Amino acid sequence: MPPSDELLASFRHSLPPPDPAWPPEVRALVTYLHHHLFDPALRAATARQALGLRDHNVTSLFAACLGCGIRAYVNRRRVEAAQVLLRQTPAAVTEIALAVGYASLSTFHRVFRRETGLTPAAYSGGHCY
Repeated sequence: MPPSDELLASFRHSLPPPDPAWPPEVRALVTYLHHHLFDPALRAATARQALGLRDHNVTSLFAACLGCGIRAYVNRRRVEAAQVLLRQTPAAVTEIALAVGYASLSTFHRVFRRETGLTPAAYSGGHCY
């Protein structure tokens, strides 16, 4: 297993478990998102469907419990994982973007900048290209 895979596995295991006070649907959805976090095919609709959850109910419950939507939550967690890789590996930004679940480098750059205020290269000190 490459070091980035080990770091990503460690990151996934360090994510806080769902709050027991949350509704069971939200707990199940958070657990599912954590398990599939780095899958580029992860979509909110796919997650809801896999768990047999109704869109309008779980989306509003999720936002009420976590303070953001499902896509925003996934993006935040992926950027956090990318930050770990940028700090702890010599991997290229493209490799990191793919490892954390982005199929598009431009999407990764846009989301990373929105979440951190920096480009991935600026965040890493410019050594990851």
